[in-house]
Amino acid sequence: MQNKSNIFLVGDIALDGLYLSDKKHNLNRFKEVLHLFNNNDITIANLETPIANGNELNPNKSIHFYSEEDVVREILPLLNIKVVSLANNHIGDYGIPGINKTIEVLEELNIYHTGAGIKKSHIEPSIFEVNSKKIAFLAYVDKNTNPKLEGIDKILINYFDEYDVINKINEIKNTVDKIILSLHWGIDYSFYPTQYQVEIARKLVDLGVDIIVGHHTHTFQPFEKYKHGFIFYGLGGLTFGDYYQNEVMKALPIKTKFSGIPIFSFTNNFHFKKIISVNELIGNYLITTKKNLIKWSNRKWIIYRLKKKNYFIRKIVNIKEDYIDRIYEFLFGYYKSPLKRVVKLIDPIRIRRLFNDSKIKNNRIL
Repeated sequence: MQNKSNIFLVGDIALDGLYLSDKKHNLNRFKEVLHLFNNNDITIANLETPIANGNELNPNKSIHFYSEEDVVREILPLLNIKVVSLANNHIGDYGIPGINKTIEVLEELNIYHTGAGIKKSHIEPSIFEVNSKKIAFLAYVDKNTNPKLEGIDKILINYFDEYDVINKINEIKNTVDKIILSLHWGIDYSFYPTQYQVEIARKLVDLGVDIIVGHHTHTFQPFEKYKHGFIFYGLGGLTFGDYYQNEVMKALPIKTKFSGIPIFSFTNNFHFKKIISVNELIGNYLITTKKNLIKWSNRKWIIYRLKKKNYFIRKIVNIKEDYIDRIYEFLFGYYKSPLKRVVKLIDPIRIRRLFNDSKIKNNRIL
């Protein structure tokens, strides 16, 4: 990586759904954003889906996400992905064979990886060079995201533990020039980090981390420059395959369909150049937009501070995210007809299901 100068950070990449059932359009899905990922750049991402290798499933889960080898081999080089985190809540969905196959393919593609595996070396920091400078890439997943790997003893994964992370940072910070830390954490479908996330992220920067890359919530969240470091609490998902369920096309909520791509140049130091807004359209077609994510982030920080200080504002924001956003998605989400959905709302059983399956209401600690 000696001649590389720009580092791109992207959030979740899940090459499932239409990426598997409609492969002939996979290259076209990225046609409008390929100008971003040129050969002089390094892309760092969270690879959310393992490569299925056989039928061994994680018995602790009812829903399993996966991708296929040919799709991964086609898409990751297309985006110049050179480094990935495997520390997430779906990497173990296809058990040990899935993790083994994923790592095998990544290594054949010369892609650095860390965060999960079956060997101790698979969860150690990845060290790579950019312009003769050593960069350490660390990856952890919060247990509250439910990887559910209990009982699968041979799978190693970096669960986030504050003291473990601090010890690792102290162990390596004098041996490298820069540290990038990937954290799979946060509240599903929320636009805001929690107070704990803000406190611990800043603490980790104080200890020597230069860039924190957050993901998992599927939503883009506000970011900040704190002292020498940059903290991206949630970049959102670059892509997460739309899918068929009972022969009906479905997708993640509309609020998850935009993400940010921070770009850093790296000569003697990290220099934040800009952050690009990307939208994922119906069918998983990606486009860049003119959305000003710096202004968007600043507005979200204002709301964050208000809800931190005021109980009633906090309740209003929570009601919006837990209920109003869900109603909007129910009516106007991708592949949904508002008129038909209104008719369905009359059914009280559907109303109860709409609210009872919220993962957010009881998970506002981390």
